[in-house]
Amino acid sequence: MLPTGPGEQAGLLPWFWPDAASFAACAESGRTHSWADLRNDPGLLLYFLSREIPFQVHSSCASDGKLKSLLLNASVPWVDWRSPEILPATRTALAAAHFAELLARNFVGIEPAHAWAGAWLAFTGCLSVGVVDPQAISAYLADSSLLSDPFGAQVRLWGSTRADIAWRLSNEWNLPRWAQILLGRIDLTPELAHELGGDRRLHAVVQVAVILAEQAETRFFVSDEFDLAASLAELQIRSSDLEQIRRRYAAECDLNTWLRVNRSDPRCKPRLLELADSVEESNIEPIRETDVFFERVQEAKLASLAEFAAGASHEINNPLAVISGHGQYMLRHEIDEEKKRALHSIVRQTRRIHSVLSELMYFARPPQPHKEWIELSRLVRESIAVVAPLAAERDIEIELEAMSAPLWVDVDPKQLTIALSALIRNGVEASPAGGWVRVTGNFRSDRLDVVVEDSGPGPDERAREHLFDPFFSGREAGRGRGLGLPAAWRLARQHGGDVQYLPVDDGPTRFVLTLPASVAVTAAQRKSA
Repeated sequence: MLPTGPGEQAGLLPWFWPDAASFAACAESGRTHSWADLRNDPGLLLYFLSREIPFQVHSSCASDGKLKSLLLNASVPWVDWRSPEILPATRTALAAAHFAELLARNFVGIEPAHAWAGAWLAFTGCLSVGVVDPQAISAYLADSSLLSDPFGAQVRLWGSTRADIAWRLSNEWNLPRWAQILLGRIDLTPELAHELGGDRRLHAVVQVAVILAEQAETRFFVSDEFDLAASLAELQIRSSDLEQIRRRYAAECDLNTWLRVNRSDPRCKPRLLELADSVEESNIEPIRETDVFFERVQEAKLASLAEFAAGASHEINNPLAVISGHGQYMLRHEIDEEKKRALHSIVRQTRRIHSVLSELMYFARPPQPHKEWIELSRLVRESIAVVAPLAAERDIEIELEAMSAPLWVDVDPKQLTIALSALIRNGVEASPAGGWVRVTGNFRSDRLDVVVEDSGPGPDERAREHLFDPFFSGREAGRGRGLGLPAAWRLARQHGGDVQYLPVDDGPTRFVLTLPASVAVTAAQRKSA
């Protein structure tokens, strides 16, 4: 289904445009930027975050020269953050950034630049709506039901809540984990944010800053999504201490200084357009706009499912641990044999559920890869060995086609073994008795493909749309859990790659795991290095 409201479109934005001056500077590889440059331009700040380029208040940082490639997709709207329609959201986000910076300076171990960035991230869901449709911000603030039902007004006018937009962006953008949590899950307590890989004290600082900003400027009800008490307890400050922070803000911070900075659309600068022409044509493959759009919608759907799966796993695991613990305790003390059999069954089933949830988490929120160099053929052989007993049971032959030259890859061996064995298992389960599965590696100039083909009939049209959805299985009889392909896709994405189903007319069923060429070297190249 095509995105229909500004909220749906906002959740698919790939970035915010930097100012023309920032854009021109960033297009030069190695150009040094001060913290003031990033501080004055949300688009530039988010760009540095997405490229994982470190920045701090008291140091400079260098761009990587890749910003000019953004001109190849000029369909993203540019917005002047001072325009009347979006100005209330800009002022509130800016106020939150000032408050967060002030708070961070009072606590050891919190980088003020990250606090400033985190505050902008907390309001990015609202700002992205303003980028897509500035009038949608005005309509929301003027809605008659705003005070009584703010989130209902967001759904009615934007098509999505601010929180939904934000977590979609957090999965769409390549951000450091602390930034991803602040963008997508500002509602979490600092403790839960830490458990999911965030920075608990930074999370608390940003939450307090959001509260203070919405009191000082326009209320967008972001502060209604979390409990302030947990953040105050984390920082060991009292509600009464907030008045002192407000006085410092009034004395030291002037939003108009930031708002007086002149900004212009980089797409309207002829010199910048020339930069787009300098991108090597050999690195650009023609892609139909509709293909890109539907691919991004599919990715957004899978990201949504991953977020739901992570939340569901967390909510189920907690009571499950209680049931399992009580069951094991009762089992140790029970003497009646019939009751012991019942308790054994309870404990066994809780372990089965835990196993399913553990598999689900490899799709929802896999651990960060721990990369090391390993020979690709060894990795594939180990993946085949995982599935070999099932293949023998089903009378399926697994073939490994040798590569022309040994190839080494810099990957997480455990994660890639899980991904490849899932693809091979899928082929084994889909093939009829006496069938085959074939694994081939192809190293190209721009990527590495591991192709898994099988002699099965392939998924039908109905199944293709859901191939990477968790718990979906195209096989009714003896169906599996439906977690293999989703996990393979997610782990490949962790490594900068992808998993795709590529239909072949009158040919085998074909799935391809793709990795960027940068992770692979030949044996000769590795030896010379």
